Amino acid sequence: MKEFAKDSYRVRWYGHGTGAKANPGCAAVVLCYDGEYAERVSKYLSPICTTLCVYAVSTAEEVGDDREEVPDEIDFSPFAAPSLRREGDIAGGGRLFLEDITSTVLPQAEQFFGLSLSYRMLVGYSMAGLLALYGLYQSDYFQAAATVSGSLWLEGWSDFIREHSFKTRQPDIYLSVGAKEKRTANPRMQRVEEATRDTYQYYLYDDEVKSVVFELNPGGHGADDADRIRKAVKSLLSQHRE
Repeated sequence: MKEFAKDSYRVRWYGHGTGAKANPGCAAVVLCYDGEYAERVSKYLSPICTTLCVYAVSTAEEVGDDREEVPDEIDFSPFAAPSLRREGDIAGGGRLFLEDITSTVLPQAEQFFGLSLSYRMLVGYSMAGLLALYGLYQSDYFQAAATVSGSLWLEGWSDFIREHSFKTRQPDIYLSVGAKEKRTANPRMQRVEEATRDTYQYYLYDDEVKSVVFELNPGGHGADDADRIRKAVKSLLSQHRE
């Protein structure tokens, strides 16, 4: 593993192994919540292809402060919305995160690692999964996206995809959700499977989409998350080769 740092952003490269040789020029760019998450996911992905894990750190963590400070959760939401909790709101900071990583962070990281990529798959889980799809509308930097148990229930998403066009030309897309995820007390999150299927059906008949796959996984929201991401990347690589 090698790491590139720019401001509060970190990019970890897991590029050595049979996966990188089997799929040259291809990379999974995973939106991660922290370094520990990146390490766990990379064990599932590095045997398949080059893996770039992207996350941000808190200010205290960035400067090496020893204070016991819990980093703020990365805001991967593309839209502002009421919070699922009683306090605060979903801020919609994911757009800035995407802008930063596509304009400077990832290009500089790829140069630092000596990579020459032609097929980048933006992959995310939960709210990061929603942002992965949103990234295809904001930039043409990625050629594919996977939303794994993505927060497609977020208000405004269904209207957004019908009112906007991709910046990426003919992307490959993968969507999955757990069969038990809709079994929750939160009425907004109960819509997750319905919203994911609705997005899939819309993409299925969208001429702007090269290929789209939907998969219903067993279990709830947090079940086998890293393995679900592995399945998503394997599917996108197969779609790319078709």
